[in-house]
Order: sequence, then C-alpha cells, then structure tokens
Amino acid sequence: SSEDLIIDPTLVFATFTGSSSDNWGFTSTYDNDGNFYAGSIVLGTNWGGGSFGNSANYPTTGGSYQTSFSGFVDVAISKFSSDGTTLLYSTYLGGNQMEEPHSLICDDQKNLIIMGATSSTDFPVTSGAYQSSFGGGVYISYLDGLEWWNGSDIFITKLNASGNALIGSTFLGGSSNDGLALDASLNYNYADHARGEVMLDNNNDIYIASSTQSSNFPTTGSAHSQSLSGNIDGIVSKLSSNLDVLIWSTYIGGSSSDAAYSIRVDTLNNQTVICGGTVSSDIGATSGAINQINPGGTDGYVAT
Repeated sequence: SSEDLIIDPTLVFATFTGSSSDNWGFTSTYDNDGNFYAGSIVLGTNWGGGSFGNSANYPTTGGSYQTSFSGFVDVAISKFSSDGTTLLYSTYLGGNQMEEPHSLICDDQKNLIIMGATSSTDFPVTSGAYQSSFGGGVYISYLDGLEWWNGSDIFITKLNASGNALIGSTFLGGSSNDGLALDASLNYNYADHARGEVMLDNNNDIYIASSTQSSNFPTTGSAHSQSLSGNIDGIVSKLSSNLDVLIWSTYIGGSSSDAAYSIRVDTLNNQTVICGGTVSSDIGATSGAINQINPGGTDGYVAT
C-alpha cells in the first residue's frame, strides 16, 4: 500500500475550559476545516443544594447566541480553531432547568447540530419548529444530584456557523421521559444513560438515535413500529434540515428494555444503520440473522 501508517499520532492541542462551578464534558466533533467543537454541561450554584462556584463565568464570547447562564444545569458549546489557540465562539444553551448534550455533528456549512435531553419547559425553540412545546415526564434524580424536575424531552438544535443564532430548534418527545436510557439493565458505565447520536444525510436532513419511555412518542404512519413495546424502547427519527418537519420516526424494541445508541447513514441511498442495547428476547431479529434470539442478559443489536 502507498498509504502512510501512523503508529503514534501527534497531540495537536489540549486545553482546559470551564467556569469555577463544575463542568462535565459529554461530546465533541469537528468541521471540514478541522475546528473542534466541545459540548459540556455547566452546573448551577444551587446544584445539589449547595454552592459549587460561579456558573455564570463560563467563558462565553461576545455576540454568541446565549451569553448568560439560564438555570439549574446548562449546555455549554465551545468552538476552537484547529490548533487550539483561538476560541472562535462559546455559548450557553438551555432553559431554566436541566440540560445535557449527547451528540454533536457539523454540516458542510459549519452549522452545528446538537442533540440531547432537557427538562426545561422554556428550552429555546424556533418559530415553525416541529414540536414547540415540552412533552412532559416524571421527576428523575440521577447521578450526584442531577435532577430532572419536569421529566425529560429530547432536543435537537441547529446553531449557525458563527454561533450567534439558531437555524432550527425543537423538542421531540411524548408525555413520559425521553432521551435518557434510565434502566439499570442498560447502564454499566458512567453516563450510559446519555448515549445517543445525531447524523446527517446528503440533503442535510437530521437523523437521531435515542431512547424513550413515552407511549405517545411522535411516530409516523410508515414507521417500523408505532407502539412502545416495553419499559423503554429505542427510537430512530429523521427530521428536515431546519427541524420543522418530522419525516419519519419509529420505535425499535421488544417487550423488555431497549435503547438506541448510535446511527450511521449510507451516503449512496440514505439507508440508516443503528445499534444499541437490549434485554428483550423479541426485539424482531430477521430470518438468517447471526443471532435470532437473545442469548441472555443485556446484548447489543445492529439493525438497518
């Protein structure tokens, strides 16, 4: 082969970023110029019932979309130059309650798409968004005092290349908890509850893989499954590039607990491939599959 083999990649840059309150990193991505995007959370001063530093001093940049901390826990999005020497933009994203960013991806125009979960009824959505109102859910206390007072919905937000405006932003969820795989059988590692992914196709339509406990999660008539099958199901949804149309959406799961963790889109025909975790013996394996039954316990699955 004429290709170079790199055994020991070079560390291009490493940097701290954060405020004097706690900040936890969740996800990252890059654009075509090699710029780096970091998605984290900023914990408020009232998190856990005590004082944990100043959440208002996360390093945001002038003119960015949201320069002020909004609530209990906010998302923070920071864009660095490819060599890490310049903070190109940095912004909060959130409402008056709890948010987490679970996945990021950039399109060819360097717009950033963020997918995560929110408990804020006032999370910022755009005019014409597919779902402009918070769907609901039940209170969750999870991991070191992180509290979802209103339950949880999925959010998908498209931030422009300058980081100063939303191109689109929508809730996606039903009347129970969405966007969190809160089931002990699916949680073996730290932050397994926050697994999920956002991807794009050639038309910049937006695909997400996540989880739901809502029996009325938004699905479409052509869906593989329009019914919640167990305690928690995976979901796969495709939305328009401006997040104003739900093109298709489906549950995926059996009669026990299931979650969708990752998604890829075939660029030739926009066919989707997903993977996740399952405890169900009846998730719907196809004839000729390598394993048509769950061998036991929690297994992985791959579907297309």
